[in-house]
Amino acid sequence: MGRAAADKPTGPLDGLCRACHIAPRAVSQSQPVDMDKVLHFRHIDSKNITSTAAEKDNCAQCHHEYDKNAKKIFYARGKESTCRYCHGENRVDGVRSMRQAAHQQCVTCHLDLADKGVKDRGPYLCAGCHGAEGHAAASANNRKVMAGLPDGKAPRLKREQPDLTLLSSNAGVEGPENTRPRSMNPVAFDHKSHEERNNNCRVCHHASMDSCGKCHTVSGAREGNFVRIEEAMHLAASGRSCSGCHAAKQSAVNCSGCHGRMNKASTPDNNTCRQCHMEVPSDALPDTGSLTPAPPLSRERKSMIAEILLKSRGQNSVPFAIEDIPEKVSIKELAAEYEPAVMPHRKIVLTLMNGMKDNSLAAYFHGEQGTVCQSCHHRSPASKQPPHCGNCHGKPFDPRQPNRPGLKAAFHEQCMGCHKALGVPKPSATACAECHKEKK
Repeated sequence: MGRAAADKPTGPLDGLCRACHIAPRAVSQSQPVDMDKVLHFRHIDSKNITSTAAEKDNCAQCHHEYDKNAKKIFYARGKESTCRYCHGENRVDGVRSMRQAAHQQCVTCHLDLADKGVKDRGPYLCAGCHGAEGHAAASANNRKVMAGLPDGKAPRLKREQPDLTLLSSNAGVEGPENTRPRSMNPVAFDHKSHEERNNNCRVCHHASMDSCGKCHTVSGAREGNFVRIEEAMHLAASGRSCSGCHAAKQSAVNCSGCHGRMNKASTPDNNTCRQCHMEVPSDALPDTGSLTPAPPLSRERKSMIAEILLKSRGQNSVPFAIEDIPEKVSIKELAAEYEPAVMPHRKIVLTLMNGMKDNSLAAYFHGEQGTVCQSCHHRSPASKQPPHCGNCHGKPFDPRQPNRPGLKAAFHEQCMGCHKALGVPKPSATACAECHKEKK
């Protein structure tokens, strides 16, 4: 106290212990729980979750809707959806939060089964659902159940959803816009295939099980938070959009060498759009006579047209003929201290092709000859004889074109950057002689 009174430097005074002794913050180890399609199937298939007298299955034990007039819940067959559509993060207007609903519904059911002495009752302690060991046990049980099923897959849930359909901007349009002709063709959508590739419906149907166009209209509507249908389908930053989901797939090791280096801000050309927005054959459309606008297509007609379009798509995923791909390319424009670098050109192309051979998404979007070539030969049309790098990248660097690297930087950035993205250990970025033999 004497030093403090004398206005001299001092350590913490009495009563200021916490200036040094700071209580450690507890970090929660709780992990989220997700009802994926495998876990959902296990509940459907469980003989311990009994059905009601009026229903042939046990769906009514969990799924319900709320009757505001009668002020009670009821089961509506065919309208089953995820709990999160009604139960949000917080309690609102008497609707329980997701946490409250899940703990009351799930944990109570598990406890009831435990009281009955059921062995496969599900966890009812916190760690059983939210702990690392509980997650591992659930995953192990999922694998065990799936191993005993045909093809090792959970049976598909049928909620009257289509196998194939057309995604069109006409849906949800009101007023004068409905009479305007659409310049963009619809998209043939393989709904069944997308179901198999995702863990639940909420991946795409984030707010309800309705079609995208019901909320997301051409000009934007309140129901869809004024997100237009074009944005809902093409916003690259969203994991729920078609383009965003596909872009996320490009981060895989086999893809990132090329796609991680592409200009994401560039506007796609018409040919790129047509890969999804395919022209509908005129003989597939119904004869509407002089009706303007034409009436909406029936569900059956949409499925038929989608099947025609999807079958017409090519999935060759082939470059040019092998003999048209140079086996080796000598890069000699910068040879000074070192010998020209000899690049195993054909081997690189075939390696890229091999990396996508079992990927149907990649096979379709790389179906045109020369598509894979443009990962290196960018900003030039696909051709058997693309222009040399030096046609665009100057030697030395041209300061009047700051966005265009010089030839040396372009070569090293392209090659080394691709190797790094693909996890290629050799040649090392600092081992010049592995690519360039020293001149004698």
